[in-house]
Amino acid sequence: MDNMVESQQPIERYMKAISDSLVAKTSHERSRPQTQEPHYIAKAMELLAHDGVKEATVLLYKALDLFHDEKHAKQYVLMKSSKGCIGWID
Repeated sequence: MDNMVESQQPIERYMKAISDSLVAKTSHERSRPQTQEPHYIAKAMELLAHDGVKEATVLLYKALDLFHDEKHAKQYVLMKSSKGCIGWID
């Protein structure tokens, strides 16, 4: 019987270590800063509408494809002229 108790202790320690590791990982993921992707994509879409890009157009679909990459959406938001922005997409 003592043998059984001794053999369970390492398993219990192992399970506790796994559990603690999962808790730490989950906690770390929650505290990690979120990316700005939704902000840049939303802002880029607002600018598209402001720049006169109509819904259901080829230009809008090209822009949507580009904006899947956060860097492209950010680049569009940081551009100064509407003409340059539209040209960059096309």
